[in-house]
Amino acid sequence: MPDALTETIENEIVTYGPPLELRCDWADEVIWPRYDGLSFANIPATIARLLGTSLPDDHPLDSRLWEPFAGTADKLIVVLLDGVGYRLLGRLRAKSSSFDRLVRDAIGDGIFAPITSVFPSTTVTALGTLWTGKSPAQHGLLGTIVLLREYGVLANLLYGSPAASERGRGTLRELGFNAETFLKVPSLAGLLARAGIETHVVIAKPLFGSGLSKMFHRQVRNGHTFVTDSDMWVRIDRLLDKLGDRKACIMAYWGAVDSLSHHEGVNSPYTLAEVRHQWRELYHFTRRRAGRDGRTLLMVIADHGLVDTFPDHELSIVAHLDLSEVMRMPFGGEERASYFYVRHGFLERALDFLRSRWPERVLAIDSAQALRAGLFGWGPPMGETPARIGDLVVVSREGTFLTDWANNVVLKAQHGGLSRDEMLVPYLLRRL
Repeated sequence: MPDALTETIENEIVTYGPPLELRCDWADEVIWPRYDGLSFANIPATIARLLGTSLPDDHPLDSRLWEPFAGTADKLIVVLLDGVGYRLLGRLRAKSSSFDRLVRDAIGDGIFAPITSVFPSTTVTALGTLWTGKSPAQHGLLGTIVLLREYGVLANLLYGSPAASERGRGTLRELGFNAETFLKVPSLAGLLARAGIETHVVIAKPLFGSGLSKMFHRQVRNGHTFVTDSDMWVRIDRLLDKLGDRKACIMAYWGAVDSLSHHEGVNSPYTLAEVRHQWRELYHFTRRRAGRDGRTLLMVIADHGLVDTFPDHELSIVAHLDLSEVMRMPFGGEERASYFYVRHGFLERALDFLRSRWPERVLAIDSAQALRAGLFGWGPPMGETPARIGDLVVVSREGTFLTDWANNVVLKAQHGGLSRDEMLVPYLLRRL
């Protein structure tokens, strides 16, 4: 059974009323990101606080989730489990008492609770926040598909290519795009370095040095690549032994659950086996490292969860001429959290269509209102944010997804939206 703090935090999240009227009958299914101290966006400032410093844009987690460990560590290991939703983990624990005991042992005397993802609940946006300490509104990485007016293109940031191009054909670099200088906000690694804290990245070999890696890992002087998760843990072990008394933050990224979910489904036996495997490895790591020096903390987080999506829940914009003809271009963002770029003078027509034809399937919010209401986080937005989120933010109900001319890949599970399975993610902090 969850402890009192876990239950309290979860209740605070799910009962929170969005500061914006949501015009749909299923508004009670929506989880608003809790940037005020219960979200993934609060992780970077918490990392800094735990290591004895602070960020200029200082928005840490609620003190209940970290203050008992403040000022007690020289090293912090942050393990990011891509796609491991809090509710997915909870379902597995409820089905197996042995797995529940294993997770409890991995938590030990630490703090465990749900927090929310950011919006959109997707890796590009969440990692943009993690590696800058800025809100999505401030760093501008507002989804996988982003309108880059400065380059005249709707871009796919995962592939570093125009969104409408075939995968691997055409690159943003050909348009003058430079991943290393694209973000106009400071890097977390650079901010920690000013306080004498080393940042180490432990990541799968194919990902290190990619376009997104060059964006996120600016000023990271220590990159460690692995081939499988077994050698990932060996590298973390060896790194800890070599660091000695030096202050350091070790950031490890493990992406298998997200990949398996997309290809096999969230509730497939393959995905569930990987979740169980990850927590077994975490448990063994905590057993192996516990009591070594008492000055090392372990934080386990996830960027988002996923929901299964089905072909009969696809909403094709192309199939509806009265909607597609009011669009200036394909939508941006995600298939489950989309940005509509509407022709001048046709906004009400687009809203009328979405609210009358698909009221049980999508939630349409005026983008400017969503920005003012804090859907994209705190602080003044960077200059391009209003253009990137377009005229309408269209959030799909659980199971539903949108497609159009450029966004037409049907995956077995997706994320980006505001459902509980996508937005609630686990947070663990304990001493080793």
